[in-house]
Amino acid sequence: MLAGAFSTVSKQMGGVDSVVNLGMSVLPPQYITVGIFIISCFIAISTGISVGTVVAVAPIAIGFAQAAGISEAMVIGATISGGIILSGIIGISDGSFTALVFSQQIFEGFKGMLDIFLLSMFTGGLAYMVEREGGINWIIKQVRKIIKGKKSAELGISAMVSLTDLATANNTVAILINGPIAKEISEEYGIEPKRAASLLDIFSCVFQGLIPYGA
Repeated sequence: MLAGAFSTVSKQMGGVDSVVNLGMSVLPPQYITVGIFIISCFIAISTGISVGTVVAVAPIAIGFAQAAGISEAMVIGATISGGIILSGIIGISDGSFTALVFSQQIFEGFKGMLDIFLLSMFTGGLAYMVEREGGINWIIKQVRKIIKGKKSAELGISAMVSLTDLATANNTVAILINGPIAKEISEEYGIEPKRAASLLDIFSCVFQGLIPYGA
């Protein structure tokens, strides 16, 4: 898939024509087929993906053939030979080794992110439920009782996100939950959005670093 995308993008941006013109200026026509074969071998051995090699090299090979007036079938044969046959001889004919390693790395990455994904999904749903049931408005109402002005409003935002982080042990979750509340308070008391965001970020991270049970 990536090889096909690379081939298409290279062709559209003129990369194929540039390579062909460069090659024709330094390579005699009688050696083009051999050169295509060597290039395909090199790419296949380096990447371990034979089919991807053919897809990537074929447009360039055809460009060489058309420019030099030689058989397109011949250069395509050289491309396939270098990309598939040679890599098959050394045991990576379908890129199984590289593809397997790459797939394993992707899987491990997803495993590492699974807990974060589930936690984010849970907290996002929880925050929506709290907002829908009037929880955010209730919290704002309670906070307003102790807010007398801009400074105390900033203190309230800082205190809310800090307490939430202590309860959830996750600064990202604390920011997600308190974001809508901080937005309401900042708009009412004239706090700049970037300052409100900074307060959320700073105090949630500080308390996240202080607690011994942080996620």
